[in-house]
Amino acid sequence: MTSTILQARLFLHSIQFTVFNMQVLSFVLILWTLLEAAHAVPPVVPAVCTPAPLPSSCLPDPPPGTSAKLVALGVGTQNYSCVASVPVSRGAVASLFNVTSRHVSPRCAVSQAHELKIGRHYFTQDLVPTFDVGGSAQLPFTFSAAKAAAVPAPGSNSVRAVDWLYLLPHTGAPNVGAVRAAYRVRTTGGLPVSPCVGEQQVAYTAEYWFFG
Repeated sequence: MTSTILQARLFLHSIQFTVFNMQVLSFVLILWTLLEAAHAVPPVVPAVCTPAPLPSSCLPDPPPGTSAKLVALGVGTQNYSCVASVPVSRGAVASLFNVTSRHVSPRCAVSQAHELKIGRHYFTQDLVPTFDVGGSAQLPFTFSAAKAAAVPAPGSNSVRAVDWLYLLPHTGAPNVGAVRAAYRVRTTGGLPVSPCVGEQQVAYTAEYWFFG
């Protein structure tokens, strides 16, 4: 009889111990879940990336109702033919890289295709400046431009930079997409070298801001 009671007490004690262990395990699991939730990285919420305002200049304002849709870095050459020692522009050729994320907040920049090559800038046979931007950009387009205004690049006397430009759609050339204006700013290089002899290809860089 005494042995049976002892066995029953041991059995009840083992049950109580098991229940206690399960309660402890449940508490640990709940605590672990709360800690994981507290340290979880929140999902990235897609945002509309609007670049900061244009660099200050005396160029005209963008068309009403537009905003900057893309900022591209152009890296290439300004090309000249020397006629009687006088440089005559033959246009430019450049690769375009998406640098929009340099001009927006870090939270927004995560959704940008940062620093990728997205297109090219060139002049047609009729010397119409043209920008072809492909599907990797937020705003694929072909923009045939006409120079509407120009101002000397700040500090151009020391760094010999091509002018800053305000560009509008060319009425006699194709335009595909929603671009209504563009700016060439933050230029470096690109001016002809003296003395002018033969053909010249002068390295330059520029930021192109596209508005639509």
